[in-house]
Amino acid sequence: MTGFGRTTIRNHLKKREMAMRPNKCVSATELLRRPFKSSTQSPYGYCYLDGKLEKHPKEYPILQIIEQQWKMGKLVSEIVRYLNTRGFKARIGRRWGYTSVKKVVQRFNKTN
Repeated sequence: MTGFGRTTIRNHLKKREMAMRPNKCVSATELLRRPFKSSTQSPYGYCYLDGKLEKHPKEYPILQIIEQQWKMGKLVSEIVRYLNTRGFKARIGRRWGYTSVKKVVQRFNKTN
């Protein structure tokens, strides 16, 4: 969103000896219940805005596409192929992989 790469930002923060947050795994439903920003990365399709978890304007439509495909009975590998052939990119600008889509689909199964 800033126009700078993640690595560039991280290197500048390290140079200034800023504290970096540790990675923690937390379920998306737990994150949605929290009224404040935690130290974890937001789940795909969401972002933190003023300390609250909100729908990400670029990622949420892709999240809806994945959910629609899953509800239509498509396999994870078919969803990956669908996203990649249409040029949709994952969070860091790469092609979608099986594991990434599988993690998103597992979140649907936990919330239903």
